[in-house]
Amino acid sequence: MPDTVRNFATGWHLAVSIAGGRRRSVQIDTGSIGLVVGRNAIGSSAVGPLASGRQEYTSNGLILLGHYYRVVVTFESTGSRAVTVPITILGVEKLACDPKYPKCSISKRSAQSVGVLGVGFGRKEKIGSNPFLQIDGMVRASMHPGYVVSKNGVTLGLTAENTRGFRFIPLIRSGGDWRGAPGCFGFPGRPGYERVCGTILVDTGIPSMIVSRAAALRPPDLKTDIPAGTAVAIAAPAFDNAVVSYRFSVGDRGALTPSAMRWSKATRDNAFVNTGRNVIRTSDYLYDARCGRIGFRANNS
Repeated sequence: MPDTVRNFATGWHLAVSIAGGRRRSVQIDTGSIGLVVGRNAIGSSAVGPLASGRQEYTSNGLILLGHYYRVVVTFESTGSRAVTVPITILGVEKLACDPKYPKCSISKRSAQSVGVLGVGFGRKEKIGSNPFLQIDGMVRASMHPGYVVSKNGVTLGLTAENTRGFRFIPLIRSGGDWRGAPGCFGFPGRPGYERVCGTILVDTGIPSMIVSRAAALRPPDLKTDIPAGTAVAIAAPAFDNAVVSYRFSVGDRGALTPSAMRWSKATRDNAFVNTGRNVIRTSDYLYDARCGRIGFRANNS
């Protein structure tokens, strides 16, 4: 996926064929789990429709409604091809907005245009399983399950060669998945709020950044908004032994600066930061599903 300008503007996209249907493009999203597509993208060999289902994206409040299907998915890109075992996906038939998100709009969207390939981990909201981990070779254990996202492409399957140079952050097992990775954010220059630690999510699905903390625990002047000029620091797994760390000022248009920054609609005492995708401008990102770890490798941007 060599068009790095497009990758950071609109996300990494991959051609897929679903249950023998026509090829279409879907966006790779490390911030969700499961494949959701417009119903018309699902071919005739699908099993379904099965039960009704929904998916809501907490980044923007968009709700996708439809039915589940059991399908085989083929991924294609620049001469490479990979096929999954049968997986469960959501065929979208209708769109709606969560009323907690007043900026959410479906007036210029259609259910049939939806195409999101969720390949994350540790998420409560999920449709079926992570399609990248259901490739036939990974299921048969001939490939090490995981992937690398770089500025100009995605590599499926981990090897000693393509993991060289990464620094790793171990994850903790939770049921059949791994918990979110440890990470921190802070507001330099605001005493008591320079370092707030909890979990971190690298999300290729959005260009912005979302942070979460109970309102009573936020800086007094940032309780509702995080305005332009606010200094921000990010680190994982912690500031003192960081595998990856960076700073920016909101709105400064730096390489790592998100397009916008806001507080999450969810209120939680534990800190959480969704970095968006810009961190990949300077560090390749790795997820190792077998060993339970994420990794970062400087890409000399």
